[in-house]
Amino acid sequence: MNQYESDVLIVGSGLAALMVAYECSSDCHVTIITKSSWQDTNSYKAQGGIAVRQGQDDDTFLTDTLSAGHHQNNATNVNILVSESEAAIKTLNDLGVPFDDQPDGTLHCTKEGGHSRRRILHAGGDATGKHIVTAFKKVLDQSKNVDIFEYMTATELMVKNGLCHGLVAKTEQQTLAAFQAKHTILATGGIGGLYHTTSNSQSLIGDGIAIAHQAGARVSGMEFIQFHPTMLAAGGQAKALISEAVRGEGGILVNQKGQKVMAGVHPQRDLAPRDIVARTLYRAIQKGDQIALDISCVKSFHRRFPNIAQICEAKGIDLAQERIPVSPGAHFLMGGIVTDAYGRTDIKGLYAVGETANTGVHGVNRLASNSLLEACVFARRLAHMIIRRPVSTREKINVDDERSINLDSHPLTTAHDIRTLMEGSAGMIRTEQRLVSALRQLERWLGPFHDVKRTRLSLQQLKIANMLYVSRLIVSAALQRKESLGAHYRGDSTHIYDKTSLVGGRR
Repeated sequence: MNQYESDVLIVGSGLAALMVAYECSSDCHVTIITKSSWQDTNSYKAQGGIAVRQGQDDDTFLTDTLSAGHHQNNATNVNILVSESEAAIKTLNDLGVPFDDQPDGTLHCTKEGGHSRRRILHAGGDATGKHIVTAFKKVLDQSKNVDIFEYMTATELMVKNGLCHGLVAKTEQQTLAAFQAKHTILATGGIGGLYHTTSNSQSLIGDGIAIAHQAGARVSGMEFIQFHPTMLAAGGQAKALISEAVRGEGGILVNQKGQKVMAGVHPQRDLAPRDIVARTLYRAIQKGDQIALDISCVKSFHRRFPNIAQICEAKGIDLAQERIPVSPGAHFLMGGIVTDAYGRTDIKGLYAVGETANTGVHGVNRLASNSLLEACVFARRLAHMIIRRPVSTREKINVDDERSINLDSHPLTTAHDIRTLMEGSAGMIRTEQRLVSALRQLERWLGPFHDVKRTRLSLQQLKIANMLYVSRLIVSAALQRKESLGAHYRGDSTHIYDKTSLVGGRR
C-alpha cells in the first residue's frame, strides 16, 4: 500500500478546497485528493456569480440572507459571511479572476432572487465558477508545496482516540492508499447526485458526509435541500441549469398561455427566494402547465449569457422564440457536517468547508450566490487558523492492505433505483407515508453492507453504500421534521408558512 504524509490533506477540488490549499501552501505541505477530475465540481460549473457587500452601508445583505433562510440562520456566522466578503473578493482579484466590468471600469453587479439590491459579481457572463477555479488551479500547479491526486476516492477516515490522522483512499485500480496528515479537510461538495433531476454532477453524492458521520462527526439539516427553479427542460428531462441571473436581468416565468407564474405569489415575484419559486413552478407543472422563462426583456442575451445560449442551442432550443422551457431540480444542501466558524468538526483534526459543511449561514434556504462566497470566506478562516496553530507530528497509523470483499451473492441495488426513490419520496414535497416507505426500503438495501469494512468495498459498491447512507440521513431528517420550513416542505403538514411568513418571518 502506498503511504503519503502531509501537513494538510484536502478531499475535494472545488472552490473551498482550492482556497484552503492556496492560503496554506506558503507555510504547509498540502495534498489534495479528488475522486474524479479536478474540474468535476459544482464550483467549476457555477454559472451564477458571487455575492459581496456593497460597502459598509449595505445592511440589507445581512437581512436578505436571514430572510431567505427564514431566520433559522446562525446569525454570528452570517455576520462573518457579510463582513469578510470584501476581503474574500480581494483575494480573488489578486489572483487575477476577470470579473466583468461596466463601461466606466467599475465592477458590474447584478441582482438575483432574494436580494434587495445589485451585489452579485460575475466573470465571463455566466462562467464565474470556471474562471475562479481555473485561477486557483493555475497558481497551485506552480507551487512545490501542493500535490493533487485525481481519481482517488476517500473510503474511511483514520480516527484514533478522538483524533483524525488522515484517511484511506482507493485508486481506480482498486488499490488502497493511506494519506496521513496533521489536518484533514472534507470539501466534497453536495448531494445532488442522489436525484435524477439536478444541477449537480451526478458524482456528488455526499461521500464526505458519509465518512465523517460514520467516524462520529455530527451532521444536521439534512432535510433542507434547495431545488433550483430553472433547470432547462428539453425532451421531458432537465438538461442543464439556467442561472438565476437571467431573471435578475429581466427574465420572467410564464406558462403556456403567457401568464406570469409568480404574479401575486410573493412581493419579489420572479426574484423571490428559491424555495418559494421552485414550489410554485412544481405545483403548476403538476397541474399540467408548461413553464418557460421569457427572455424578451433581457438585453443582449447571447452576449450576457454566452454559455447558457450555447447550451440551449445545443439542446435544440430556438432562442429566437425568446422562451426557455424550465423545471425545478435538486441544487444545494443547506445541511451537512456540523462545524464552527473555523470549519472544526466534533473530531479533533477533522474539518469541513463548502457545501459539505453546515455552518448555519444559509438557514433553511440559501440566498442566491452565497454558496461561492461561503466557500471563500470560511475556507480562508480555516486556512488562517491552521497557519496560526501548527500541530506537532502525529503518530503513524498502520493500515491493513485488505482486498475487496465479494458481495456478488447479494442483490445490491443500483444508483438509478436510489435516485428514483429519493425523487419520489424526498423531493420538493414530502409526506410521512412516502418517507416511511422510503426509509424501510433504504434499510433493506443497506442490509448487505452491514458489518462490512468500507476499505474492502469495490469503488462501485462504495458508491452505492454512500448513496444509501446519505439518503437515509436525508429521509430520516425529513421524517422527523413534521412542519414545513424553508426548503423542507411537508405536503401532509398542518404547520405551513403563509405568504406573510414566507417573506422571512418565523413561526
